[in-house]
Amino acid sequence: MTACRIAAANWMNPFWRADQVGAMQYSNKEAHGNHSCSLLFNLAMNAYNASFTSGSSTVSYSQLASEHPSLAYPSKDTSSPSNIPQCQQGSVPAYAVEVLNPSHVQTAVAFAAQYNLRLTIKSTGHDALGRSTAPDSLNLWMHRMKNITFHENFTPTGCNAEVTFPAVTAESGTQWNELYTAAEAKNLVVVGAMSASVSTGGGFLQGGGHSPLSPFLGLAADNVVEMQVVTADGRMQTANHCQNRDLFWAMRGGGGGTFGVVTSTTHITYPPFLNIVNVHFIASCTNVSLFQELLTNFIYLQSYLSEDNFWAGYSYITMNPQPSLIVNYLVPNCNISIAQESFKPLLNFTSYYANEFKVNMSIDAFPSFGIWHSQVLCSANPGVCSDPSGLSTLLASRLLPQRVLQEKAPQVAQAFMEILSHGVGQIVGHLVGGQAVAAGQSLSGQDRLNLLARLGLRSSQASSLAHSYNIDRNGGVSQAVKDPVSNQNIISAKGSAGMNERNVHNEDAKHSSSGYGRETLDSHRDDTLYVQQSSNHTGDKLDQLHDHKKSSKQAAAQAKLNEQLRFRASTDAGLEMNSPIDLDASRAFAKEAMREYARSSGETDAHNATNSVNPALRRALWHVVLLDAWADGEPGGIAVRGNVITEMNGILRDLSPGSGCYLNEADVNEPRWQEAFYGQHYERLKTIKDRVDPQGLFTCVHCVGSEEWTTEDRRLCRRPIV
Repeated sequence: MTACRIAAANWMNPFWRADQVGAMQYSNKEAHGNHSCSLLFNLAMNAYNASFTSGSSTVSYSQLASEHPSLAYPSKDTSSPSNIPQCQQGSVPAYAVEVLNPSHVQTAVAFAAQYNLRLTIKSTGHDALGRSTAPDSLNLWMHRMKNITFHENFTPTGCNAEVTFPAVTAESGTQWNELYTAAEAKNLVVVGAMSASVSTGGGFLQGGGHSPLSPFLGLAADNVVEMQVVTADGRMQTANHCQNRDLFWAMRGGGGGTFGVVTSTTHITYPPFLNIVNVHFIASCTNVSLFQELLTNFIYLQSYLSEDNFWAGYSYITMNPQPSLIVNYLVPNCNISIAQESFKPLLNFTSYYANEFKVNMSIDAFPSFGIWHSQVLCSANPGVCSDPSGLSTLLASRLLPQRVLQEKAPQVAQAFMEILSHGVGQIVGHLVGGQAVAAGQSLSGQDRLNLLARLGLRSSQASSLAHSYNIDRNGGVSQAVKDPVSNQNIISAKGSAGMNERNVHNEDAKHSSSGYGRETLDSHRDDTLYVQQSSNHTGDKLDQLHDHKKSSKQAAAQAKLNEQLRFRASTDAGLEMNSPIDLDASRAFAKEAMREYARSSGETDAHNATNSVNPALRRALWHVVLLDAWADGEPGGIAVRGNVITEMNGILRDLSPGSGCYLNEADVNEPRWQEAFYGQHYERLKTIKDRVDPQGLFTCVHCVGSEEWTTEDRRLCRRPIV
């Protein structure tokens, strides 16, 4: 029972699950039909039965019920669930190869091809479509390959040796928390996943890879400059912009488990941000109409948060136990005053209805991206410091363009309310598009570096990002640094910076109650702070939507807030008064630089885009996920839940015709999946697939070319040619 106790204690720990060769992160992906083997469910059943027959059990029912409430039955008289899964193999592979080096991959691929075996590839098992496992398959388990190598001057193999830049190479089993920690120790930044437990070289990256840094630095796929890949013929291939270009194009957006087995990836590294400012906003109320109106405001606000200040982050909308909106947004190189200004429209609305809304808002400044990432995840999931795992989970998603959020905000809010009213547990909004994601559509690696130079992320050396100037951890610099394009100072010797055309000062940390800069606004207290809407176009537009008049109490609260803000302006940074670079002019320059590159890319076709990321993701500002998760044993069959989530996602499809889905977080029942997941790139991807894997060795759920295959009695069979 020791092993069972360990498993029960770690059942929802994503790092523990990643360490188990056969485990998936979502327990329903381990099942096949009615065949599964949920340890928690079976322990609960055994303990329940034992406690009511013999009065004792090895694992007490009361202990399980307290640790996992969803497994508890109301009383002794309650019958056990009728659809008890049969504890069999399910979708867990029959055999697995524990890969320790690239030659293991080559040998296993050749073996599978020779004996016509079904082959699957898994590192951490996060794939929401279940592509990293299959019944009766041979699995390549990449999780043990974790070497990390930093390069001060990297040149992709076969490319011009004069073009070098700092980079890091990570083997495919490396998880993002491991790479972030290594980069943090080197005072560098890498674009990767919000989830700490996801691997760097698996389906996340190969599906595009959205990141909390994407609006600022692009997708993970945009930041990879080289891959080592074992193709279906067993050969090790180097793929980059200079060789195997089609393969390189396909494997950065065309999906994991499809074109080959990635053994390592090389990523651009960036100099550190001077800080990360985080806004955590929670609003709840019991008035459904007012909550929908709040959602309308919030949806409309997204485009301006992106355009004006490069905000990114995640929002969570739920109706249980009451209508609630939780927002966790970040922006690099900012200060608390700017963050307060950005979120004034939401505070305006909730402050006007202060008797209806319970609101809490906190603003924190963190000294680095790595510290921000770990602190946010540890706050959300203490002890594990990553996303939760171990539940049965169904996802559906839609990529919403900026025009939909601007022109149809009320309809989107109404759609969210309808979706939640039909039993979908949660809607998760990802503000991870726009800006650098849109601009990255046709940028080569060197174009991207030039763009970053225009945005103030470059030093005076045209081919080096991270090592030609010295930024200390307190935001100071040892010498002035000039933009190679404009020949103007990016960072002054006094320590003020125009990185992302926004000046940052680290004095915020002096006024922190948590060790970092922090400001908390709670509009449910007696001294409610009514924040006046800003005079920019965001506030003007929201004024048109909600022309509320301030009461005398609200005016007094506004005066109090103004006094507080004046105090902070003179003590927390003094940026607006002392900065050598005008903030408004700097932000305008940054936005224009992005737009210039976006315009130059135009509506590129599939053969001009630098990678195969779904074009709908380039056009989207918001990636919206419908999420339904439940513990094993809870009522409601997976087929019923699946039908509901597919039907509800149809509402978002109707609101955004011509868009698509992010394939890594999508509905397995998505209609017209080729178009939804891959867009106009599908034809070219299929051509490349047929060339590099003509026998279909790498076949998985809704992968490119999978329409040619079907599953019959757990066997994968090629469809007859009609």
